[in-house]
Amino acid sequence: MPAIRRLLPIGRRIAGRVARQVLGGGGRSPARPSLPGGSAPHRPAGVTPGPSMPGGGWAVPPRPRPGMWGPPARRRLARRRRITVAGLLRQLSDILGDGEAEAAQAEANFFGGNAMNGELAATEMAHEAALTEVMAAEATHTASESEAESLLGAALPITITIMSGGRAVRPVYPALVRANRRLVRGIHTSSPSGQQLLRVVPAIQRRTIATLRAARRAGHPVTPQLATRVMAGHAARVLSSPRLCGHALVRNTAIRHATVARPGRTVTGPRRRLAEY
Repeated sequence: MPAIRRLLPIGRRIAGRVARQVLGGGGRSPARPSLPGGSAPHRPAGVTPGPSMPGGGWAVPPRPRPGMWGPPARRRLARRRRITVAGLLRQLSDILGDGEAEAAQAEANFFGGNAMNGELAATEMAHEAALTEVMAAEATHTASESEAESLLGAALPITITIMSGGRAVRPVYPALVRANRRLVRGIHTSSPSGQQLLRVVPAIQRRTIATLRAARRAGHPVTPQLATRVMAGHAARVLSSPRLCGHALVRNTAIRHATVARPGRTVTGPRRRLAEY
Protein backbone atom coordinates (compact mmCIF):
# COMPACT_ATOMS: atom_id res chain seq x y z
CA MET A 1 0.00 0.00 0.00
CA PRO A 2 2.77 2.57 0.70
CA ALA A 3 4.20 1.93 -2.77
CA ILE A 4 0.77 2.39 -4.34
CA ARG A 5 0.23 5.64 -2.43
CA ARG A 6 3.51 6.96 -3.83
CA LEU A 7 2.32 6.20 -7.36
CA LEU A 8 -0.93 8.17 -7.11
CA PRO A 9 0.64 11.66 -7.36
CA ILE A 10 2.69 10.47 -10.34
CA GLY A 11 -0.48 9.28 -12.06
CA ARG A 12 -2.16 12.61 -11.49
CA ARG A 13 0.89 14.48 -12.79
CA ILE A 14 1.22 12.51 -16.03
CA ALA A 15 -2.51 12.08 -16.80
CA GLY A 16 -2.79 15.01 -19.19
CA ARG A 17 0.45 14.24 -20.99
CA VAL A 18 -0.51 10.58 -21.49
CA ALA A 19 -3.97 11.55 -22.76
CA ARG A 20 -2.44 13.93 -25.30
CA GLN A 21 -0.04 11.24 -26.44
CA VAL A 22 -2.94 8.83 -26.95
CA LEU A 23 -4.59 11.49 -29.10
CA GLY A 24 -1.48 11.56 -31.27
CA GLY A 25 0.45 14.46 -29.79
CA GLY A 26 3.51 14.63 -27.60
CA GLY A 27 5.41 11.91 -29.43
CA ARG A 28 9.04 11.74 -30.28
CA SER A 29 10.60 14.30 -32.55
CA PRO A 30 10.81 13.21 -36.19
CA ALA A 31 14.10 11.78 -37.36
CA ARG A 32 16.54 13.97 -39.23
CA PRO A 33 16.26 13.64 -43.02
CA SER A 34 18.71 11.30 -44.69
CA LEU A 35 20.72 11.58 -47.86
CA PRO A 36 20.44 8.92 -50.59
CA GLY A 37 23.50 7.19 -49.18
CA GLY A 38 21.86 6.90 -45.77
CA SER A 39 23.81 9.57 -43.92
CA ALA A 40 22.30 12.73 -42.50
CA PRO A 41 23.21 15.99 -44.23
CA HIS A 42 25.94 18.07 -42.64
CA ARG A 43 24.58 21.08 -40.84
CA PRO A 44 26.85 23.88 -39.71
CA ALA A 45 26.67 24.71 -36.02
CA GLY A 46 23.99 27.23 -35.05
CA VAL A 47 22.00 27.11 -38.27
CA THR A 48 18.87 25.33 -39.44
CA PRO A 49 17.59 24.34 -42.89
CA GLY A 50 16.27 27.36 -44.76
CA PRO A 51 13.48 26.45 -47.15
CA SER A 52 13.56 29.91 -48.75
CA MET A 53 17.26 29.77 -49.67
CA PRO A 54 18.19 28.68 -53.19
CA GLY A 55 19.16 25.05 -53.55
CA GLY A 56 17.94 24.13 -50.06
CA GLY A 57 20.78 25.98 -48.35
CA TRP A 58 21.12 26.90 -44.71
CA ALA A 59 19.66 29.87 -42.90
CA VAL A 60 20.45 31.37 -39.54
CA PRO A 61 17.53 30.64 -37.17
CA PRO A 62 15.54 33.62 -35.90
CA ARG A 63 16.67 35.00 -32.58
CA PRO A 64 14.24 33.91 -29.82
CA ARG A 65 12.22 36.68 -28.26
CA PRO A 66 13.05 37.55 -24.65
CA GLY A 67 11.09 35.30 -22.31
CA MET A 68 9.84 33.10 -25.18
CA TRP A 69 10.66 29.90 -23.26
CA GLY A 70 10.88 31.26 -19.74
CA PRO A 71 8.88 29.94 -16.77
CA PRO A 72 5.80 32.13 -17.47
CA ALA A 73 5.58 30.81 -21.03
CA ARG A 74 5.91 27.23 -19.84
CA ARG A 75 3.16 27.79 -17.28
CA ARG A 76 0.85 29.22 -19.96
CA LEU A 77 1.54 26.22 -22.18
CA ALA A 78 0.83 23.78 -19.33
CA ARG A 79 -2.42 25.63 -18.55
CA ARG A 80 -3.56 25.42 -22.19
CA ARG A 81 -2.82 21.70 -22.21
CA ARG A 82 -4.84 21.17 -19.03
CA ILE A 83 -7.73 23.09 -20.56
CA THR A 84 -7.56 20.89 -23.65
CA VAL A 85 -7.79 17.66 -21.63
CA ALA A 86 -10.56 19.13 -19.44
CA GLY A 87 -12.47 20.07 -22.60
CA LEU A 88 -12.13 16.52 -23.92
CA LEU A 89 -13.51 15.10 -20.67
CA ARG A 90 -16.45 17.52 -20.74
CA GLN A 91 -17.30 16.63 -24.34
CA LEU A 92 -17.26 12.90 -23.60
CA SER A 93 -18.62 13.01 -20.06
CA ASP A 94 -21.91 11.26 -20.84
CA ILE A 95 -20.54 8.28 -22.76
CA LEU A 96 -17.46 7.98 -20.52
CA GLY A 97 -19.76 7.71 -17.51
CA ASP A 98 -21.86 5.00 -19.18
CA GLY A 99 -18.76 3.01 -20.07
CA GLU A 100 -17.27 3.39 -16.61
CA ALA A 101 -20.45 2.06 -14.96
CA GLU A 102 -20.62 -0.89 -17.36
CA ALA A 103 -16.95 -1.72 -16.83
CA ALA A 104 -17.35 -1.51 -13.04
CA GLN A 105 -20.21 -4.01 -13.22
CA ALA A 106 -18.13 -6.38 -15.36
CA GLU A 107 -15.19 -6.09 -12.94
CA ALA A 108 -17.48 -6.92 -10.01
CA ASN A 109 -18.59 -10.04 -11.87
CA PHE A 110 -15.01 -11.03 -12.67
CA PHE A 111 -13.19 -10.11 -9.46
CA GLY A 112 -15.81 -9.60 -6.75
CA GLY A 113 -16.41 -6.47 -4.73
CA ASN A 114 -13.17 -6.38 -2.74
CA ALA A 115 -10.13 -5.45 -4.83
CA MET A 116 -7.68 -6.59 -2.13
CA ASN A 117 -8.80 -10.23 -2.08
CA GLY A 118 -7.56 -11.19 -5.54
CA GLU A 119 -10.43 -13.63 -5.88
CA LEU A 120 -11.86 -14.67 -9.24
CA ALA A 121 -15.29 -15.87 -10.31
CA ALA A 122 -15.41 -19.48 -11.50
CA THR A 123 -15.92 -18.52 -15.15
CA GLU A 124 -13.70 -18.56 -18.20
CA MET A 125 -14.26 -14.83 -18.74
CA ALA A 126 -13.01 -14.05 -15.23
CA HIS A 127 -9.81 -16.00 -15.80
CA GLU A 128 -9.29 -14.28 -19.15
CA ALA A 129 -9.70 -10.93 -17.38
CA ALA A 130 -7.17 -12.02 -14.76
CA LEU A 131 -4.76 -12.96 -17.54
CA THR A 132 -4.81 -9.38 -18.82
CA GLU A 133 -4.02 -8.18 -15.29
CA VAL A 134 -1.06 -10.58 -15.08
CA MET A 135 0.20 -9.39 -18.47
CA ALA A 136 0.04 -5.79 -17.23
CA ALA A 137 1.96 -6.74 -14.09
CA GLU A 138 4.63 -8.42 -16.18
CA ALA A 139 4.85 -5.34 -18.41
CA THR A 140 6.07 -3.35 -15.41
CA HIS A 141 9.25 -5.47 -15.37
CA THR A 142 10.12 -5.15 -19.05
CA ALA A 143 13.41 -3.62 -20.08
CA SER A 144 12.04 -1.70 -23.06
CA GLU A 145 8.80 -0.02 -24.04
CA SER A 146 8.50 -2.29 -27.10
CA GLU A 147 8.22 -5.33 -24.80
CA ALA A 148 5.58 -3.58 -22.73
CA GLU A 149 3.70 -2.62 -25.90
CA SER A 150 3.77 -6.25 -27.05
CA LEU A 151 2.38 -7.58 -23.78
CA LEU A 152 -0.39 -5.03 -23.43
CA GLY A 153 -1.09 -5.09 -27.16
CA ALA A 154 -1.78 -8.82 -26.76
CA ALA A 155 -4.07 -8.05 -23.81
CA LEU A 156 -6.31 -5.80 -25.92
CA PRO A 157 -8.01 -8.56 -28.01
CA ILE A 158 -8.67 -10.52 -24.80
CA THR A 159 -10.31 -7.46 -23.28
CA ILE A 160 -12.46 -6.96 -26.37
CA THR A 161 -13.65 -10.56 -26.06
CA ILE A 162 -14.46 -10.52 -22.34
CA MET A 163 -16.27 -7.17 -22.69
CA SER A 164 -18.29 -8.48 -25.68
CA GLY A 165 -17.06 -5.58 -27.77
CA GLY A 166 -16.31 -7.34 -31.04
CA ARG A 167 -19.17 -5.87 -33.04
CA ALA A 168 -18.65 -2.32 -31.79
CA VAL A 169 -14.85 -2.38 -32.05
CA ARG A 170 -14.29 -4.27 -35.28
CA PRO A 171 -14.55 -1.22 -37.61
CA VAL A 172 -12.12 0.83 -35.49
CA TYR A 173 -9.75 -1.91 -34.33
CA PRO A 174 -6.63 -0.51 -36.09
CA ALA A 175 -7.17 2.92 -34.53
CA LEU A 176 -7.68 1.30 -31.13
CA VAL A 177 -4.44 -0.66 -31.47
CA ARG A 178 -2.54 2.53 -32.29
CA ALA A 179 -4.11 4.39 -29.37
CA ASN A 180 -3.28 1.51 -27.02
CA ARG A 181 0.34 1.54 -28.21
CA ARG A 182 0.62 5.27 -27.57
CA LEU A 183 -0.99 4.79 -24.15
CA VAL A 184 1.57 2.18 -23.11
CA ARG A 185 4.43 4.23 -24.48
CA GLY A 186 3.26 7.37 -22.73
CA ILE A 187 3.01 5.68 -19.33
CA HIS A 188 6.21 3.65 -19.74
CA THR A 189 8.33 6.70 -20.55
CA SER A 190 6.67 9.09 -18.08
CA SER A 191 9.16 8.45 -15.25
CA PRO A 192 11.15 5.55 -13.77
CA SER A 193 8.50 4.95 -11.11
CA GLY A 194 5.68 5.63 -13.53
CA GLN A 195 6.33 2.32 -15.28
CA GLN A 196 4.45 0.65 -12.41
CA LEU A 197 1.35 2.54 -13.57
CA LEU A 198 1.14 0.16 -16.53
CA ARG A 199 -0.86 -1.97 -14.09
CA VAL A 200 -3.90 0.28 -14.74
CA VAL A 201 -3.92 -0.30 -18.53
CA PRO A 202 -6.39 -3.25 -18.40
CA ALA A 203 -8.84 -1.05 -16.48
CA ILE A 204 -8.50 1.66 -19.13
CA GLN A 205 -9.00 -0.93 -21.88
CA ARG A 206 -12.15 -2.33 -20.25
CA ARG A 207 -13.63 1.15 -19.84
CA THR A 208 -12.80 2.03 -23.43
CA ILE A 209 -14.48 -1.06 -24.88
CA ALA A 210 -17.53 -0.65 -22.63
CA THR A 211 -17.86 2.99 -23.70
CA LEU A 212 -17.70 2.14 -27.40
CA ARG A 213 -20.41 -0.47 -26.87
CA ALA A 214 -22.56 2.07 -25.05
CA ALA A 215 -22.00 4.63 -27.80
CA ARG A 216 -23.05 2.12 -30.46
CA ARG A 217 -26.21 1.20 -28.53
CA ALA A 218 -27.07 4.90 -28.22
CA GLY A 219 -26.82 5.33 -31.99
CA HIS A 220 -23.55 7.27 -32.08
CA PRO A 221 -21.29 6.43 -35.04
CA VAL A 222 -18.21 4.60 -33.71
CA THR A 223 -15.37 6.15 -35.70
CA PRO A 224 -11.58 5.86 -35.35
CA GLN A 225 -11.53 9.41 -33.97
CA LEU A 226 -14.11 8.52 -31.31
CA ALA A 227 -12.22 5.36 -30.32
CA THR A 228 -8.99 7.33 -29.88
CA ARG A 229 -10.70 10.11 -27.93
CA VAL A 230 -12.48 7.63 -25.66
CA MET A 231 -9.23 5.85 -24.76
CA ALA A 232 -7.53 9.21 -24.12
CA GLY A 233 -10.45 10.30 -21.94
CA HIS A 234 -10.41 7.15 -19.82
CA ALA A 235 -6.61 7.34 -19.50
CA ALA A 236 -6.98 10.87 -18.11
CA ARG A 237 -9.82 9.89 -15.77
CA VAL A 238 -8.17 6.79 -14.33
CA LEU A 239 -4.68 8.23 -13.92
CA SER A 240 -5.85 11.53 -12.44
CA SER A 241 -8.29 9.99 -9.94
CA PRO A 242 -6.66 8.60 -6.77
CA ARG A 243 -9.77 6.50 -6.19
CA LEU A 244 -9.86 4.88 -9.65
CA CYS A 245 -6.11 4.61 -10.02
CA GLY A 246 -5.57 3.25 -6.51
CA HIS A 247 -8.38 0.70 -6.91
CA ALA A 248 -6.91 -0.54 -10.21
CA LEU A 249 -3.39 -0.79 -8.75
CA VAL A 250 -4.55 -2.70 -5.66
CA ARG A 251 -6.64 -5.11 -7.71
CA ASN A 252 -3.82 -5.77 -10.20
CA THR A 253 -1.32 -6.48 -7.43
CA ALA A 254 -3.73 -8.76 -5.57
CA ILE A 255 -4.65 -10.74 -8.68
CA ARG A 256 -1.02 -11.14 -9.68
CA HIS A 257 -0.09 -12.51 -6.25
CA ALA A 258 -3.16 -14.77 -6.10
CA THR A 259 -2.87 -16.30 -9.55
CA VAL A 260 0.84 -16.61 -10.36
CA ALA A 261 2.62 -19.46 -8.62
CA ARG A 262 5.41 -18.57 -6.23
CA PRO A 263 8.36 -20.91 -5.58
CA GLY A 264 7.21 -24.01 -3.71
CA ARG A 265 3.54 -23.36 -4.41
CA THR A 266 1.41 -25.73 -6.49
CA VAL A 267 -1.42 -24.27 -8.53
CA THR A 268 -4.19 -26.54 -9.77
CA GLY A 269 -7.51 -26.14 -11.50
CA PRO A 270 -8.48 -23.17 -13.70
CA ARG A 271 -5.66 -21.01 -12.35
CA ARG A 272 -2.94 -23.23 -13.79
CA ARG A 273 -3.11 -21.34 -17.07
CA LEU A 274 -2.24 -18.06 -15.34
CA ALA A 275 0.55 -19.70 -13.37
CA GLU A 276 2.04 -21.21 -16.52
CA TYR A 277 1.94 -17.81 -18.17
